[in-house]
Amino acid sequence: MIEQDLSRLETMRADGVTKFQPIHFAHCILGDAQTDPVTYGGMSDLGKTAVKAAHELGMVIDCAHATLAATRDIAEVTGAPIVISHGLMRFGDGESGNSRWLSREHVQLVAETGGMIGTWCPRAPHGAENEEQFIDAVMAMIDAVGIDHVGWATDHIDAGMGEWLMEYEQFPQVCAKLIEAGLTEDDMQKFLCGNALRMMDRSACA
Repeated sequence: MIEQDLSRLETMRADGVTKFQPIHFAHCILGDAQTDPVTYGGMSDLGKTAVKAAHELGMVIDCAHATLAATRDIAEVTGAPIVISHGLMRFGDGESGNSRWLSREHVQLVAETGGMIGTWCPRAPHGAENEEQFIDAVMAMIDAVGIDHVGWATDHIDAGMGEWLMEYEQFPQVCAKLIEAGLTEDDMQKFLCGNALRMMDRSACA
């Protein structure tokens, strides 16, 4: 969106945009994506400058699709809570999964900034094989970083979602499964919205 014109960030912020995601599936001059060959070894110089500018404008930086190295660069540039809006952590059989799966080190890096990771539920290979594996993946991430840094991801791609959550009417049953897996009422409040609201408040975007 910004190409090489960083003044567009000011336009975006003035229009009410409060989150900046510098990397996605398409090859990007701002930094390396999980699904592309490594080009910059993290964020490019332009990418670091863009992230710093967006942060100074009060925008939350979303590291979804960024490699671990790029996420580390973003954390260093901002020195503030960052997010991965949608992803799942590799665990068990997930270790051999798609490159969009996150490593334990990756999610712990985000948590160390005070940020959060949104748990995403597309079907395999980008996500879980079934509802049970999704619940296991969420609980594994909570075990890795704590409930204060894990939340719900709203990136809903109609045809790409798992059969257990093709429609939002199915969401209560996912919540029930998480409670069965051990989450308390307070945990669910943090997971569903509390962590995101806290993080946005710390980033001056509430």
